[in-house]
Amino acid sequence: MRRFAAAAALSVGVIAGVGVTALGAPTAPKITGMKVNPSKVCRTRSDTCSHPGSNVTFKLSQKSKVTADCRPVSTNLGPVILFKRTFKAGKHTRHFSVEGLAKGKYILRLTATDAHHHDLSHPAERHFKIVG
Repeated sequence: MRRFAAAAALSVGVIAGVGVTALGAPTAPKITGMKVNPSKVCRTRSDTCSHPGSNVTFKLSQKSKVTADCRPVSTNLGPVILFKRTFKAGKHTRHFSVEGLAKGKYILRLTATDAHHHDLSHPAERHFKIVG
């Protein structure tokens, strides 16, 4: 009887379109392997900087809407949203621009929400520096 109840709960979750585990609870997406390359970023093209902006690389455990924001390390200023985009599960690289931000040290934070907007991942953070 227990096996039938668990199968019924799983099929109801699948029919409703909710991603569920064997226990019937929705799973939060996970962000792993986050890297910012290069970690020293320039704002505009110049003689010393041929590729302004930077790339963030990360891996997702499931299809999710990813929000990337950055904020200065040494101040109480709020975050600036760099991009919001839906990604499939797997490894991704996304270019972002820092044009309009002041020089200094920043924290880039990625947060993922599952496809049904139920669960939020733990944020993944990396530091980078805007040099010019």
